[in-house]
Parts: sequence; C-alpha cells; structure tokens
Amino acid sequence: MTGDVCTEKYIRELAGQDILNLLKVNDEINIDNHFNAIRKVVEDLFISFNKFNLLPSEFVTPGVALNESSKFLVGKSSDGSLFTEKGYQHLEETHLPKQIAYYLRSILSVTQAGSHRSEIDLHVKTIKTPFLLKSVFFQLLDVLTWFKMYIDSTPKTENWIKIEPVTEEAEPASELIHGKVININPQKGFAFFKPDTIGDNIFIPPHLVIKHSLIEGKPIQAEIEEYVYNRINELRNRVKNIITE
Repeated sequence: MTGDVCTEKYIRELAGQDILNLLKVNDEINIDNHFNAIRKVVEDLFISFNKFNLLPSEFVTPGVALNESSKFLVGKSSDGSLFTEKGYQHLEETHLPKQIAYYLRSILSVTQAGSHRSEIDLHVKTIKTPFLLKSVFFQLLDVLTWFKMYIDSTPKTENWIKIEPVTEEAEPASELIHGKVININPQKGFAFFKPDTIGDNIFIPPHLVIKHSLIEGKPIQAEIEEYVYNRINELRNRVKNIITE
C-alpha cells in the first residue's frame, strides 16, 4: 500500500526511494540526514495535498510552509477554534482525522530544524539507537497509507474560505470652512473665527492663535469640533485645526 502511494499519481517516485533508504537504517549514523529525508517526504505530501486541491497554493509556493500547512489541514485547535493560516480557514468536513493530525505534529516536531533540535540530537547521541527515527518513520508510513485511501475516496476539494483582513475605515475628512480671524484677546490669547457663510462666530483656542501667528482679519480655513463646556455642562463648538490661506 505504501509503495502504491509513492507514484506520480499520489506523491512522487523519488519519495519512494527516500522511504526505501529509510527502511534500511539500523543505526544512529547520519541520523540528521535521515530526519531531513523524512521532512522532505512530508513536503512532498503537502505538495500532493495541493495538487488534489485540498490545500491552497499559497502553502506550497514558493516553498512548502510545513507548520502552516499542518495547522491548516488539522483545521482547529484543541479548544475547537478554527485556525486561520495564510488568510484561509479549513472547513470541518475535510479536517485531518485526529490520529493522522497527531502523527504529523509528532513527525514535524522531531524532524524540523530549530532550537529544539539540539535536544533531539542530544537524545540520539545519548541513547545511541535509531528507535526515535524509526518511530517517526513508521508514523510517516501510516500517514502515507491513509493519504492514498483518502485520495481514492474522492474527498471534497477547495473546502476552505478566504478570510479577508479587517481594515479600519478611514474617518471621513472633516469639512473646512472659509472665514477670517476676529476679536483677538491680547491678554488671554484666544480669538474668534467668523465664517464667510452665515453662522455664529466660533472660539479659537490660544494655542492655535500662537501656532499660526494669527492676526486680526487674517483669512483662514477652519476645522470645527464639538466639545463639552464643563462650567455649565453644555455642548459648544470650537476651532480644532486651522489652514492658513
């Protein structure tokens, strides 16, 4: 059954040669190369998932994203929440069976490069047996056997949804009102804005008078905002921003 899956129809014939070589391993020599060979077969497996439209192309091009592909195929975390990987959510009907999902996590946790590999390498050097390698290799054989049966069952394809990123809507640009500066108070520093259109004069805070070097009669464009006048708890208008003309 495992030999049948190592064909161009399912994964690839080169994977069959890798598996044959791994079957012959009986010691811990070159153990790192053997772990790499297992990882490459898993990469071939994920590429085949994509070939059968069971995994979006973003997971295998330009390179195979092992962790993301595994999580997408598993579909959800232990608390039942759906994973979102590379902007996709995998719908439940085609999630991996629990045992196959467990095997893949186990295989990748041992065979991937990374800081944790120092612990794996130390274990192998200390125990001096090929049994860890053999255990993940036999898990891989089980996964490949299941994969062929799964493909032959004609599973539902493209069973996922694209999650569009949530973008904050930009606030609409505030309207600018044309007018001029009047009634500058030299002691307290504030002034008033007289709109060119009909309407009440609007308070200009002192910091804006100073910032824009406002003088009596100066034409400006003003952005208006509402604020609470605390003394009497009343809504009033004031100039929020100024563009000088």
